[in-house]
Amino acid sequence: MLKLSRKITGRHNVISFTNGYHGQSLGAIAASGNRFYRKASSIPLSGTTFMPYDGYLGSADSPADYVRKVLMDESSGIDLPAAILVETVQGEGGINVAGKEWLQSIQALAKEVGAIFIVDDIQMGCGRTGEFFSFEFAALSPDIVVMSKSLSGYGLPLSMLLIKEAIDAWKPGEHTGTFRGNNLALVSGKAALTLYWRNKTFSQQVQRLGEFMRRRLDAIAHQHGNRFGVRGRGMVCGFDCKTTEIAEATAHKAFEKGLIIERCGPTDQVVKFLPALTIDQETLGQGLDIFEESLTEALNSARGS
Repeated sequence: MLKLSRKITGRHNVISFTNGYHGQSLGAIAASGNRFYRKASSIPLSGTTFMPYDGYLGSADSPADYVRKVLMDESSGIDLPAAILVETVQGEGGINVAGKEWLQSIQALAKEVGAIFIVDDIQMGCGRTGEFFSFEFAALSPDIVVMSKSLSGYGLPLSMLLIKEAIDAWKPGEHTGTFRGNNLALVSGKAALTLYWRNKTFSQQVQRLGEFMRRRLDAIAHQHGNRFGVRGRGMVCGFDCKTTEIAEATAHKAFEKGLIIERCGPTDQVVKFLPALTIDQETLGQGLDIFEESLTEALNSARGS
């Protein structure tokens, strides 16, 4: 996606956002914010300028206005970008949720400065937020959409770029690689599209279970005096424990009880909930019960230490 954007525009700079994560190849890690992953590259990472994500500044000023001012200012020191790359919900960054108006402003700005607008939907696409694409609620029309994770519908390795025809500028053999076209993943992916997306039933189920999960997590946070934060969309939620220690202890205790939960955020202080989209409510409830028990035990241990 970055290679194609640079080829089309003749520019080198890419605008990415604070707390963004886009993979661990050299090009992708240059557009990712976390210092832990960036340090592993062991060489200088270039070609990317980071801008504040929606809500990052924590003020009434819109970060979209800041991005626009910098890109439109001939003396800002920021080169016009080949692409603007964004996640509508930042998974690894801490389940940070972008608003509709901010996303629309970023898309409009990309068009205004002649940049390719890219949505990274690897983790949040394929129904994770309720609709097939995570950006449908904002009525976006990206130039490129990056997809993977749930795409095969069966846990098989499969990824793809959706590219608007007008920017499909590859010449034969200009961009290729060893691993292409996992046939079984393509078959299962087609079956998943046919089965789960033939009507709105599956999407409505994701929304319903997402609301159930959010209510439970909000109630758990409330029981502890709202010292914790809960955020997300659809069937992705983040429970911000505020400290790495509490999140880590909770995840370890949950594992001992048979529940695998991941952590994310700048210091892994957020417990991330990404249940299977086909999970039933009873199983989801059992997992949330284990999380609640584990959190309580982690807090009690912290008080006793």
